[in-house]
Amino acid sequence: MDVDLRSISVTKTYNFTDSKFSKKTNFWNGIEFSLRRQNDKSFQPYRKVKGVGTDIWLYLVQEVGKDLFELVYFPTFIVDMPSRIYIKPHDRETAINLYYRKVIEDVLKSIGGGLDLQKHIIDRLSEAKKKLAGDNWFSVFGGMPERKLIDAVIQKIQQAINKEVIGSWAKLFKGSVASRSVKIEWNIDSSKDDLPYVSFGISDGHSTFSVHERSLGFRWFFSYLLFTQFRSKSGRKAIFLFDEPAANLHSKAQMQLMESIAKIVEGGNKVIYSTHSPHMINPHWLADAFIVENRAVDLEAQDDVYGFDTKPTDIKVTSYGTFVGLYPEKTTYFQPVWEKLFYEVPPIIGNGPFLCVEGISDFHFLSYARSQSQKESRISIVPGVGAGGFTATLPSLYGMGAKFALLLDDDQQGRKEKLRYVTDGILAPDQVYTLSDVDPGFTGKKLESLLSHEALKLIANRFDGKSGKKQIGMYLAEIAAANADSSLDADTMENAWRILDWAENL
Repeated sequence: MDVDLRSISVTKTYNFTDSKFSKKTNFWNGIEFSLRRQNDKSFQPYRKVKGVGTDIWLYLVQEVGKDLFELVYFPTFIVDMPSRIYIKPHDRETAINLYYRKVIEDVLKSIGGGLDLQKHIIDRLSEAKKKLAGDNWFSVFGGMPERKLIDAVIQKIQQAINKEVIGSWAKLFKGSVASRSVKIEWNIDSSKDDLPYVSFGISDGHSTFSVHERSLGFRWFFSYLLFTQFRSKSGRKAIFLFDEPAANLHSKAQMQLMESIAKIVEGGNKVIYSTHSPHMINPHWLADAFIVENRAVDLEAQDDVYGFDTKPTDIKVTSYGTFVGLYPEKTTYFQPVWEKLFYEVPPIIGNGPFLCVEGISDFHFLSYARSQSQKESRISIVPGVGAGGFTATLPSLYGMGAKFALLLDDDQQGRKEKLRYVTDGILAPDQVYTLSDVDPGFTGKKLESLLSHEALKLIANRFDGKSGKKQIGMYLAEIAAANADSSLDADTMENAWRILDWAENL
């Protein structure tokens, strides 16, 4: 058999009737193959003969489908875990019940042994109801051996959830949860034609509280772990979709969520999430980040961002690097990245001696170079807000009695401010320098001009051909935050190391 699998497209269609989902259909294109049967002399294009033989095309589709990623959406409403999760499909089943029923099915699959909700719980109950026939059938069923068989299945579900969810909770929050456990109870709802359901509770060893009564943050993490831990172990790779996962979490919990996401993708799965939070930004992942822009609203012009206007929505998705290169002035759209990369702990927390540089880009440039150096460093680098903007920083440094030096660009503004600091008695001559004092070869240069042509080319490739001051700053902040190896060429690194060596010998 000769198969051509160079290009395959799979289209999924979802049909709705009166706004209610009715069916899903998959269309496969690109799987073409030739087949030589036992007595054939050459390969012939395969054509299924209706009612004759095996449908080889369908077999190939099923085999190829095993390697495709499954799209798994985590809806925000799932945090509202119902007090009763009905484990049997039924008319007017809510979307949230369907999600949790599917999660319980995932739990059973992870246990193995062929356990199945329909076969081992629902069918047993249906057979008992038919056999016992009466209003009090369930009371009678409580004393039968089949009741214990269902109890055993529920117990296995409970054990699996405790192992995976509570175990993951302990690792994620780095605390002991030995006294916490998940409790699952089951029953039937006589008001809904004896529908079987389960209820989740959390026990602290003394009391049991229903999960749906806990705090919003607790419910979010519990449902998130329940949702992801078993689906990621299903044996099929998945792409998890999260819409604003940080919305219900405080900053520390958001950072712990990022650790959890990193563990999910380690297993070969993928995660796509939207966010407005700087705590949900990982500098290592920026190469795969996208800016989602509604071009019908001009955020920079203070347009109606809450949607009271009736302008048609115009959504455009652009890669982060391209967006910053094309629209560096539209900082509103990448504000979370900006806050993540450019926030720095106040210098009073650091240890002297201090090297004060003009701006945050200079800070990231030298910080990155120091991280890539084999030499130990004793200096703390402090970013300022321009050559003349150290008025707020200097009192803190003087108050600490710290040893420090200002390093300014050797441009007109830098030389002017150096003279002012000394002439006005703000600083002593041995406390303020320009780049020409570091090396005569740096005369007339700004610190960012110490980047080589190769480095600027690298930055331009990152930001859609642009390598201006803002793009340079963003790139330097990225590599410093990610501590990426070999992100700048040898000439550029040598210039930075020359400055650091000079500062160490002050």
